[in-house]
Amino acid sequence: MKLSILHPSRSRPLEALNTMVHWLQNIEYPQAWEYILSLDLNDAELEGYRALGISGDQNIRMIVNDNQNIVQASNQAARLASGDIFILVSDDFLCFKGWNIAITEALKGKSGVLKTFDGTQRWIVTLPIMTRDYYNSQGYLYDPQCSHMFCDTIMTHKADVQKKLIIRNDIVFKHDNEARPKDAVSIKADGTWAQGEKVYLQRCKERFGLGKVNIYDLSPEAHKAGHINWMKKKGIK
Repeated sequence: MKLSILHPSRSRPLEALNTMVHWLQNIEYPQAWEYILSLDLNDAELEGYRALGISGDQNIRMIVNDNQNIVQASNQAARLASGDIFILVSDDFLCFKGWNIAITEALKGKSGVLKTFDGTQRWIVTLPIMTRDYYNSQGYLYDPQCSHMFCDTIMTHKADVQKKLIIRNDIVFKHDNEARPKDAVSIKADGTWAQGEKVYLQRCKERFGLGKVNIYDLSPEAHKAGHINWMKKKGIK
């Protein structure tokens, strides 16, 4: 199985390089892979990314588009991906030696979204790992109406309702975001909470376009995380 490692990044060229090296050095071979670094045309640090000189490997691509947010950058990378499994990494996620073997074995003969553990979230998928056939059925990786916040909640909830959420919290990819001070990128992301919540609540109202499904029919992890109670407080019916 071929892996497509998708990496949207903005204003953090050195961190992006370190992330790419970290993930690629921990692949156990043989494994077919490609790495797509997805950048923004309006990023003031764009030349810093180009100066990294990382496009020498035929498996590594750097793409630049007129993205307005991480959702667009992620979806642009997914459109160009040729792998059987998509892994959406970010600058603050850590992997382990042989992570690729763990993912391919967890998804062998399966279709959907793989939920691994980031050290905090036991239901929401913060490190998207998706099979190609499931991606094709959805048409996107993240809901294109989102700007940032709640895009992962929408993806998680929709996959769970479809019984396509494959929960493997025994596989750990540490989200090392607490060590990073707030910068312009993270502040911008935090500012999309209200917009993302509005889109998510609307998707719940629409039953994610899946017909007469029970949007409360979720895995035990959603209940344990308190998400069901949150939905009820928001008046979701």
